[in-house]
Amino acid sequence: MNIKKINKNNFIIRIDKDEQIVESIKKACQIKKIKTGYIFGIGASSELTVGLFKTKEKEFLKKEFKGEYEITSINGNITEMNNKIYLHLHVTFSDKEFNSYG
Repeated sequence: MNIKKINKNNFIIRIDKDEQIVESIKKACQIKKIKTGYIFGIGASSELTVGLFKTKEKEFLKKEFKGEYEITSINGNITEMNNKIYLHLHVTFSDKEFNSYG
């Protein structure tokens, strides 16, 4: 992971191959002492786990994707919960057949 400061309040985070996206973002937030903010980005991955929050049941439904995927958009916010970094992220990605998932 590489973190580059752009100005007082903005950073670019480059996540290397085989690094986990969520954990890398959390680590960058800890290193730079970021407690609130927003995230947006693009990229690629060969393994993704995404979730859908079922509001009535108050639980997440998770699904894993393995293969070659282009992350066309990732966005969300950074907050704290129980004194720990909490990320609320949304992602859209596509496969080699140009099918999109989110």
